[in-house]
Amino acid sequence: PHSSDLRVFPGAVQLVSPVVDPPNGSFKVTASLKHPDGLLRPGLLVRVRVTLGRHESAYLISKRARVLEGERPFVFVVRAGETVRVPIEEGFSDMDRIEVRNVGVPGGLRAEDDVVTVPNVDLYEGLRVSTESTAGAGG
Repeated sequence: PHSSDLRVFPGAVQLVSPVVDPPNGSFKVTASLKHPDGLLRPGLLVRVRVTLGRHESAYLISKRARVLEGERPFVFVVRAGETVRVPIEEGFSDMDRIEVRNVGVPGGLRAEDDVVTVPNVDLYEGLRVSTESTAGAGG
């Protein structure tokens, strides 16, 4: 179907199967959906987006900014014209963005930080850089 054909049906998850199909990673979910026009039928394969919770004033960064060192995520930010490596505590995430929970605490991100969006292998702490924007990465 074309993206303009897609419809949104609000509902609630009733049951999630603990069994995962190994070849494709899928699992069965039973949900009750509101669809007054009767378009949906039992057994229909659908793509869903489930909201597990909301954090209203979340500080978000691009997933492309995250660097992993083992299990420890961090980002590079620019402070006073130099790159600084800052560990992050991840919260909720989606396909493109990550919530950073340690903003405004000692050793964490600052709301005014310019986060390096696409770090490369040549990037290291203390590198002198110039930025194209002075806006923070939060959203």
